[in-house]
Amino acid sequence: MGSTSHRGGARVGAGRKARRDEDDLRKRLKKAIKQDGKDLLDEALKLLALDMVSQSNKTRAEARKLFMAYWFGQPLHRLEATGEDGKDLFPSINVIIEHPTPSQAGSGPSESGD
Repeated sequence: MGSTSHRGGARVGAGRKARRDEDDLRKRLKKAIKQDGKDLLDEALKLLALDMVSQSNKTRAEARKLFMAYWFGQPLHRLEATGEDGKDLFPSINVIIEHPTPSQAGSGPSESGD
């Protein structure tokens, strides 16, 4: 078993499932949706449509949310990353590069503090 440390890192079972697991689930769902040679997908979709007009607010809301997520896709989730107290996470640094004049081009750095 993994470490009991709470310092982050990989955890057993975390992250997206492997492609082969998803493919296996698809195969099992295809098999389960068939009953006596009849495809039940149309029936399941009709039930979802009925749930979208259900008397129950909760059922109706969940069915509509599911429909919209699959029909149109999940909306973009925007995140704003800020540092402590809302400050910039990565402060900007302004660098001024001065090009030497022809008279300074051959000499080293100025010692006069200019």
